[in-house]
Amino acid sequence: MSSPGPLRAILMVGGSQVVNVVISIIRVKIVALLLGPSGIGLLGLLNNIKEVASTGGGLGLATSGVRQIARDTDNPDAQVRTRRVLLWGLIVQGAATALVVWLLRDVLIEKVFAGAIVPGAIDLIALAIWIGLAASAMSAAIQGMRRIADFARLTVIGALIGTALGLVSIVVLGENGLAIFVLALSVGQFLAAGWFLRRIVPSGCFAIPPMRGVLANWGGMVRLGLAFMVGALMTTASLLIARTLVHEQLGFDALGQFEAAWALTMTYIGFVLNAMSADYFPRLSSAIRDPKVANAMVNQQMQLALVLGGPLILVAIGLAPIILILLYSSEFTEATILLQWQSVGNILKLSCWAIGFTVVAAGRSRLFMLLQALFNLVFLGLVWLLLDKLGLVAIGVAFVVAYMLFFVANDFAARRLIGFRWDRASLTLQMAYTCTAVVLLGIVSFAPLAGAVASVVVAGIGTVLGLRFLLITYGTAHPVALRIDRLFSRIGWRLRRYGDD
Repeated sequence: MSSPGPLRAILMVGGSQVVNVVISIIRVKIVALLLGPSGIGLLGLLNNIKEVASTGGGLGLATSGVRQIARDTDNPDAQVRTRRVLLWGLIVQGAATALVVWLLRDVLIEKVFAGAIVPGAIDLIALAIWIGLAASAMSAAIQGMRRIADFARLTVIGALIGTALGLVSIVVLGENGLAIFVLALSVGQFLAAGWFLRRIVPSGCFAIPPMRGVLANWGGMVRLGLAFMVGALMTTASLLIARTLVHEQLGFDALGQFEAAWALTMTYIGFVLNAMSADYFPRLSSAIRDPKVANAMVNQQMQLALVLGGPLILVAIGLAPIILILLYSSEFTEATILLQWQSVGNILKLSCWAIGFTVVAAGRSRLFMLLQALFNLVFLGLVWLLLDKLGLVAIGVAFVVAYMLFFVANDFAARRLIGFRWDRASLTLQMAYTCTAVVLLGIVSFAPLAGAVASVVVAGIGTVLGLRFLLITYGTAHPVALRIDRLFSRIGWRLRRYGDD
């Protein structure tokens, strides 16, 4: 099956991400209304425990599995073997990780939660880790085969199932249902991914692989994935440490404010980044040996990310207090300044994401680990130094500074790996959105209403100009793109492409 083009892939996965964002907004809104900031903070800690353990227990197998399956496109037998090793490897690793978390439940309750939860909650989180790792193996197999439409659908269906089950537990049990809520989300993704994978591949692909050669295949993927795991683990562990510092120094309510801002930051930026990586990572993995093609892919993906994500970020800076009230409640407006600072950092994150995939696609696992260490050490160090002086704003400042350094380091790495060079469109978009975001942050700090109006205006202008750029650059093959093209023609602003008279 041929893979869709980059714009079409982003439209497909992006559409599913819009639905996922809406589902996420609904479930977080309900939790916020029922449990308030302290409930949101506790949910963040439970999720963070799951993320840290899943990242460590996964050993980077899902990331290396996507890369290997994409590279085995022309070798069906090798692809089947990789899928089997990936699935059963993560099932076994998930069981071992869940056991470790269960054995450490007393330590976690005392040190991380300060006795705020019952032991049974950690038992449920351990089960969520096991199920979640199995689900990630199946999702990685689908992504590696570049079944983008199926990958998009399974994320939506999994989110719907998990949200429905999880919200029932919150409504019935209140704060005691938060661990069940986390478990339900893993169950939803497991059911959806399993159903779609069974439709795509023969049932034999789920059979336990013969032991001969399994350890060699598993070991090869783990050697590549281990450093990716360490790099990802640094991020999740840093967030856990940051959350613990906020909880200890500022209390559970402040932790809830931090969680609200962080979740929103990751949600609206994730809309673009998840859509981008679903097709981009396997495509870049296949082309990474050709520097010219890889360089074009990176610039192309960066432009798509900035055009699609830039306007959302500008709106978030200006309308942060309104967004927090709408999506959470009036109790969360203290998170406004943190959300605004993090939004500025996200402008840099859009480009970092596109450039940084060169390191992963090239299999440079140690370099990936070093880059992640740079970001997390700077971020966590600044949080530790500034939290007692600046309060929650310290997290936003640390986020921006860390991404500035991370941006420069990723650019340097890509230049060494593929001879990366910015083309004019990429550089113009990056400079325009970065400067606009910084100016908006200054305006909203002194004149919130003026900043809100300005953010909507400049985001609107950016959206219109960005759509024209995408249509001129990538054409109108997709039905949605064709409708937008016709709309421009109706208002007398006809698109002109190279070769037009």
